[in-house]
Amino acid sequence: MKKSLLCIIAFVLSVTLYGQENKSPLSKATEKVTDKFPPARMIDVEYQQTFPSDFESKLFKKEYKEGEIKRRDNIQITVNIPVIKKQRWAIKTSVLYRYNYFDHGNIVYKGDPDLDIFGNNSDLHYIAGITSFSYTSKLFGKPAIYNVSLGVDGSHKDVEAFKAASAGILVLKADRRTTITAGLAVNYDPASLSPVIPIFTLEHKIRPDFILDVAIPQRIMVKKGIGKNSRLSLGSELKSNIFYIYPEKEAYSKSYYHREIQLKSGFTYEYRMNSFIIYGKTGLVNTIDSKVYKTGETGSKYIYSSKNDPGFYFSAGVSFNP
Repeated sequence: MKKSLLCIIAFVLSVTLYGQENKSPLSKATEKVTDKFPPARMIDVEYQQTFPSDFESKLFKKEYKEGEIKRRDNIQITVNIPVIKKQRWAIKTSVLYRYNYFDHGNIVYKGDPDLDIFGNNSDLHYIAGITSFSYTSKLFGKPAIYNVSLGVDGSHKDVEAFKAASAGILVLKADRRTTITAGLAVNYDPASLSPVIPIFTLEHKIRPDFILDVAIPQRIMVKKGIGKNSRLSLGSELKSNIFYIYPEKEAYSKSYYHREIQLKSGFTYEYRMNSFIIYGKTGLVNTIDSKVYKTGETGSKYIYSSKNDPGFYFSAGVSFNP
């Protein structure tokens, strides 16, 4: 689905995929979460709509415009392909496509409208590809997995940036009820909030069909099985959304990227039919960070920032996972 968070999430998912496909010591630590609803799925297609919310923004750190996001549509397609699967190592390729559509209203400019960096960029396409290598061994007598990910991203117009990440995770505890892991990820990514990100996961079976699932910095969820083929989850997920914009104005460079960090809190319902999983999500989305940077820059060098009021969202999707 991100981009530094995409690398981190891809690493966590690669751990899950590896545990699914190889009967190594690590599989005992992951088999409890790779049941009928694994977090890593071969193909996933999701449509999301966010309902109206107000926003205000700054350009070059000065008040610029405010108004309403009347409607926002998002379509995301994710493909995870295991390339090579061995007993101790694996290679996986992931491809992400995301489409964003924005409809704004009641816009009031406090600055020059001709400097609007978004211009006619209401339809936005984002494409990313990552190849990851995972290797499992033992450290301090416990299962450990290491991962290196390399990727590129961009839009339908151009390839924009190279991404790289490496990570290691140690299985601290793994029994019939509880799995605890901890690790560290280091990434090379101009869009990253931090070059170093800690990873912590906890899965605890409160009851056989009632699970606490924590994966920092990705999610905190409580999951309840409903019958044999469905599940209801309640909790929060941290999502990263990046897309590139092309102002085509003399005052700006050729390309910029818009980075959003969103906290989504609500319900998820999933139903499995053979190799297909149908799901729906609804709740409240809170945009924690929303900034525009010149491509290749990061940190305090943003030129545009916005504050969005929380808004409700609904999404529906289908996954294929044989």
